[in-house]
Amino acid sequence: MQHYVPSRIAIIVALLLPLLAPVSTSWAAASTCFSETKQCIADQFQPFWQGNGALPVFGFPIAGAQAEVNRDTQQTYST
Repeated sequence: MQHYVPSRIAIIVALLLPLLAPVSTSWAAASTCFSETKQCIADQFQPFWQGNGALPVFGFPIAGAQAEVNRDTQQTYST
């Protein structure tokens, strides 16, 4: 029996690839949204997220962007 490892790998990748793709990019302008968490990557986070590994590196977003105040400096940052 011959082993066809490359073809098995190709089949596995083909089956898993749709799971890594965003479900919709039309929920908001310049955003990537996921039905799994009902959250989107948008605004200034979108280019960074896409350019630095996207879903395989960062995983699914679990919360929307929000403003947080640094207690030490009193500056507000988007997180």
